This record gives sequence, structure tokens and C-alpha cells, in this order.
Amino acid sequence: KDMFIGKKQMQAFAIFNMVFALVPAIAPIFGGYLHVAFGWQSNFYVIACMALVAFCCVYRLLEESSQPDALALQPARVIGGYLSLFRNRDFLLHCVLLGLALGLVFVFVTAAPFVLINVLGVATEHFGYHQAAIVVSFFIGSAVAARLLEHLAASRLLYLGVCLAVVGSLMLIIFILFSALTSTTLVLAYSVMTFGMGPLFTVAPSHALRSIEGQAGSASALLSGIEQTTAGLAALAISLLHDGTAKPMGLVTTALVVMMLLLLFVVARQERNALVEKSK
Repeated sequence: KDMFIGKKQMQAFAIFNMVFALVPAIAPIFGGYLHVAFGWQSNFYVIACMALVAFCCVYRLLEESSQPDALALQPARVIGGYLSLFRNRDFLLHCVLLGLALGLVFVFVTAAPFVLINVLGVATEHFGYHQAAIVVSFFIGSAVAARLLEHLAASRLLYLGVCLAVVGSLMLIIFILFSALTSTTLVLAYSVMTFGMGPLFTVAPSHALRSIEGQAGSASALLSGIEQTTAGLAALAISLLHDGTAKPMGLVTTALVVMMLLLLFVVARQERNALVEKSK
């Protein structure tokens, strides 16, 4: 928000997504072998060390991208800033849309270990390869989105991302209903969804921030908070519905994509109305 505008901002998000996808692709593989060799607790020691390294890198290497505001933490300004964001419909719509999309990933991360290992017989140390496949798909989707921005309108790219999430969800439901779910078909269905998240996560954050002026920090914090909370509720839902089968995955995934479609309809109608107002 501080450094880029328009398509440059979206391309920056696409590159960020590609980098962001690399570690989740590698970490579960590494974690699976740690679990087998040293027990599940070893993963948390490694995470603690990673957090310390991240802190040192941010402290020493991350430069400030804007002019610090000495009065930014005054309670009245903080509360007023967040209240204005909650009144910004365009911002909130895109935040929730991102949260629902991230919820699809949280559903996989929460339920897939049980389904793949306990139901489909995948070895614990091999689970990471299956999760890596869907993350690689997100990486490729982000790379494709960065290129498509040169040829497609951002809104079209957003619609494409949601449509691919719907297609992946339908594939998952069909595989479950017709007893065709295997480790391969499960990963295939989710790979289609995460490929679609490349375009979605390239465009939606930029659209969420486009109407924000002078409070990029608060907006980014709230965007992340809404996104993570919505996705966390999806993870909670899949946990409560857990019955030892893949059916809850299909149910929660369906609910998420239906809500995504409804939100996309509202976003599209809002953009049409804005164009009509602009043309008058």
C-alpha cells in the first residue's frame, strides 16, 4: 500500500504470494520427518528457533516504508480508525472473501492429516508431500496471475479465482459421493482450488486497500484479522463435524464456496453500480 499502486501493487502481491507459498510447501515434509525421528514436540522447538531468527531479521533488515506518526497510538484515533474501516463496505467484502478462501486451506490443514493418514493410509512422513502439492499449485496460480494482469482486467481475474475454487469444490464432492476419493484425487481437487487462490489473493487484497486513505497499517491489520478469524471459524467447523471420514471436508468446503459466490455477486453488483455512477 505504501510502495505500489494499481497493477504494480497486484503484481507485488502475486510475487509475495509466490514467496509465501514456498515455506508451507517445504515445512510439512520436514515436520513429518521430525515427528517420526524425534517426536511431535521437536516441531515446536524448531518453530521457536524460526521465530527468533525472524525477529532478528525484522529488527535488523526491515526498513520503514512510511513516515512514522507519533500520535498514531492515541486511543481515540485507533478506535475511530477501526470504526471507519468497519463502515467501509468495499473493504469488508474483500476481507471476508479472502477469509473464506483461506478457510479452504484451513479445512485441508485441519482435516487432511486425519483423512490422508487414518482413512487413506498415507504414511505420516509422506503427508507433507501431499500438502506441498497444493501449495505448489498456489505458487503456480500466483505466477500465472502476475502474467495475466497484463492482459485481463483485475476484476475478471478475481472472478476466475473464485470460479476455480468452485470447480475444485465440486470435484471434491463428486469424489466423496461416488467413493472415488484417494490421496491423489483429494490433492487434485484441492490443487484446483489453490490454483484459483493465486488470482484471488493477487487481486482481492489490493481491492480491499484501494479505498483506504491514510490508515494503511490499521487496514492491513484488520484485513489480516478478519481473514484469519474467518478461516479459523472454518477450521473450528471442520473440527466439530469430524466423524473419521472425508464427508465433513466436502460439507464445509461446499459452504465456503457458496458464501464466496454470494459475496462475489455482491462485489460485482457494487462495481457495476460504481461504473454507472461514474458515467453519469
